[in-house]
Amino acid sequence: MTGKLERFLPERACFCCPFNIGIQILLFVIILLRIAGMVCGGFYGPYVYLVISLGGLYLSADFLVLYSVFWKGEKNEDCGYPNQRVWLIIWQSFNVFAIFGLIVAIGWYIYLGTWAMLHEPIHFVVFILLMVLVFFLVYTGVVIYAFGVNLRELYIDGVLGTKYDEEDSALTSGGRRVSI
Repeated sequence: MTGKLERFLPERACFCCPFNIGIQILLFVIILLRIAGMVCGGFYGPYVYLVISLGGLYLSADFLVLYSVFWKGEKNEDCGYPNQRVWLIIWQSFNVFAIFGLIVAIGWYIYLGTWAMLHEPIHFVVFILLMVLVFFLVYTGVVIYAFGVNLRELYIDGVLGTKYDEEDSALTSGGRRVSI
């Protein structure tokens, strides 16, 4: 089933940037939006503990993905694809819960109506922030999944090697392993 889905995945982030630059830009935008959400969440009194703890957890996950995938120093065996895959899966699972919670919060705002949002200006700002953050989280989740598929293919190519003999020519296409 993943073979059928993979042809619909983006080849680049934002349709113009390569994966490494595009994902870093998207994650920095998400980090800025989460910090803005934590600042706006400080206006809600009793929810400030919940906002700061969950916001800090999600910010740490964003920074861990940035560090483990893009900012690590010298290439060693401990920072290979299996390790990166773990961090990408953790980030994706955190963001599934984040998207679910943000959609619930958006539904709450929609249920209250425009009067409740415009009664206090911070409510409207938080509503717009939630809408933008959900969009970026969903798009970044798709791009990071495509990046993980790309990393998996590169890892398999590295393990199997890209050199082939004449007798193995039926198994490869242009020196590259054929995905089934």
